[in-house]
Amino acid sequence: MPETISLLKPVLTLQEIMTTDYPEVAWRISELLHVGEVTLLIGRQKEGKSTLALQLAIDVATGEGFLNQYDTLQGRVLYIDYENRPRQLKGRALDLLGGRDASNVLVKSFDFLTERDVGLDGKAAEQLKTLVYKHQPSLLILDPLRFAAPKGDSKEENWAVTVVDQVSSLREVCPTMSVIIVHHLKKADSESRLRLRDDPRTWIEKAYGSQALIAHVENIWGLEADSDGYTFATVPRSQEQLILRLEKKPESQRFLLSENRLEVLTPKQREYWLKLPTEFSWSMATDECQIPNSTLDRMIRLARGAGLVASEKGHYRKIM
Repeated sequence: MPETISLLKPVLTLQEIMTTDYPEVAWRISELLHVGEVTLLIGRQKEGKSTLALQLAIDVATGEGFLNQYDTLQGRVLYIDYENRPRQLKGRALDLLGGRDASNVLVKSFDFLTERDVGLDGKAAEQLKTLVYKHQPSLLILDPLRFAAPKGDSKEENWAVTVVDQVSSLREVCPTMSVIIVHHLKKADSESRLRLRDDPRTWIEKAYGSQALIAHVENIWGLEADSDGYTFATVPRSQEQLILRLEKKPESQRFLLSENRLEVLTPKQREYWLKLPTEFSWSMATDECQIPNSTLDRMIRLARGAGLVASEKGHYRKIM
């Protein structure tokens, strides 16, 4: 028997799958990122991706809620910053930390372009693998991909597969590590472009301009600035989509959930939403508040995606 065949995972019958108890995959960030998953965070330059990524890194490292709402599983973070020098990072970190301890965030950054010695290609890939093996991070952030990736056309399938394969090889030495890859988009072609908040999946497909990489990761997150704040949206494979409105904390670069999250609902849905008590059940919403089933289903989906409601065992609780 050829050696490659002997290494293949076994084929299971559907009956075997049905009778097997599979453990739940733990969240690294609730509703956003599972342990061991690879996520692509995309957006245009100077719209806050690196700030949001560093804020997330700090929240995971300290075990505090991301955006003060999404629980994190505390763990060490390894942040590879290819663009910002240590001096630049210091000012941003002082702002985002808010007095918290930063010792669980490991950072590798560079004063000069020639010092970039870790990445996803050749010797740099081996050195990154050594770094991961040594520090065993729970979360690795590569920011941005263009300085870590192998040479080639990012629109080509082979290039994307190489990137994903190299990331997978890192998890050979740290199996539970989650990975966030920050990637820049090209500038907007016009002011009338599709907005992320309206249709995240289509926005990602159009703005990114290539299916080569987005087809090979478990999650895709988008970040877009507009005239009245920011949209952070997810296109995941295995959980509910989120569409969050963000704003900056006064006198800070730190992101917060916007106070105007109700704008994700239509005027009629908002009218129904205001009728609902802080805690409610489905039957209470349909019988006592007279909300049609189809409207309630759509409204709860939008509200959950905007971080407006939490649910457990058929009961719902408004978050704001």
